[in-house]
Amino acid sequence: MLFRSLPVAGVTAWKALVEAAFVQPGMRVLIHGGAGGVGGMAVQLAKHFGAEVVTTCSAANADYAKQLGADNVVAYDEVDFSTVLSGLGVVFDTLGGEVHSRSYEVLKPGGMLVYVIAGPVQDLASDWGVKRQLAVVDNIGPAFAAIGDLAARGVITPQVGRVAAPDEVRPAHALSQTGHARGKTVLKI
Repeated sequence: MLFRSLPVAGVTAWKALVEAAFVQPGMRVLIHGGAGGVGGMAVQLAKHFGAEVVTTCSAANADYAKQLGADNVVAYDEVDFSTVLSGLGVVFDTLGGEVHSRSYEVLKPGGMLVYVIAGPVQDLASDWGVKRQLAVVDNIGPAFAAIGDLAARGVITPQVGRVAAPDEVRPAHALSQTGHARGKTVLKI
């Protein structure tokens, strides 16, 4: 089941951090939703590429996010990340909405807000002197090969939060849509 969760989450995180944001050693990177499927893969990838990794997640998932490699965790159910963070080089937004709008203010001038299709999003990049980039998940062959290699070597580990039987698809999908699921939900057929 572990490797069934790798393609979508891993490729999405790769496209955002490696191909869109060009994460490098020493960068300060904020990953929203670091306990989720895509966010958890992003935490591991950013750490592997030498970034200082900050993530948001619930207080209940803070230790889990640290186990994935986060250097600092901001529990969104205890504090507003935009009041305690600043000067970040990259923010990876997996959530959209209010989180997307507040993410601009924690970036340093010239920093980048990279996001996946999580709506709604508002383009405030020029207001804050930063860049904004949609991570497009296409031409996945090279990204899939790269994350597959990292997983095979144990550098990253796919995270399965729930295995759902066909009759559990609706409640599993509903949970994943809340943004509060841990890891990736995998359908067992």
